[in-house]
Amino acid sequence: MTIATTTTRTPALFISDLHLQASHPRTAEAFFRFLAERAAQAERLYLLGDIFEYWAGDDDLDDPFNARVVAALRTVVAGGTAVYWLGGNRDFLVGAGFAQAAGLVLL
Repeated sequence: MTIATTTTRTPALFISDLHLQASHPRTAEAFFRFLAERAAQAERLYLLGDIFEYWAGDDDLDDPFNARVVAALRTVVAGGTAVYWLGGNRDFLVGAGFAQAAGLVLL
């Protein structure tokens, strides 16, 4: 007799106010760990404002820190988690370029 096991994905996760910045590496590493360990097991992830300390515009996607955040989000999306972004007062300039690069949906 074979017993089938199913992994139940968390329906949704919500995070906000991380204020990610390269000068605070412990916060950034905690976020990357969260993405890899928790968000990757969710159906949906909602990023609800002030994920970055500041976002000057999508022309800053090549910055190494920003590129790492984008790559980590893209990995979560590629694993089957839908990611949604709602900008806050510190990162409201996140636009279509960031959304496309990260594979997320702007709300």
